[in-house]
Amino acid sequence: MSSNDVVPLAITRSEAAAMCGLTPQGFDVWVRKGIVPPAIRGTRRWSRAAIEAAICGEKPNSNLDPFEQWEADNARKR
Repeated sequence: MSSNDVVPLAITRSEAAAMCGLTPQGFDVWVRKGIVPPAIRGTRRWSRAAIEAAICGEKPNSNLDPFEQWEADNARKR
């Protein structure tokens, strides 16, 4: 795999919207409605894995904020 093939784990609002087949404004509505999680705490990036899990109907751990969930998800992959 070349460096051009790297898929980022944290994505921009526009990338997250496109991933969901939405406009950025439509994605904002989904975030407000809780359909997909908010941005990773302290950033303007979304966790690709958290969005995929939300779209697939997986329930996030309600005791963790999105950043802590992202940390937990990525710790398991190490």
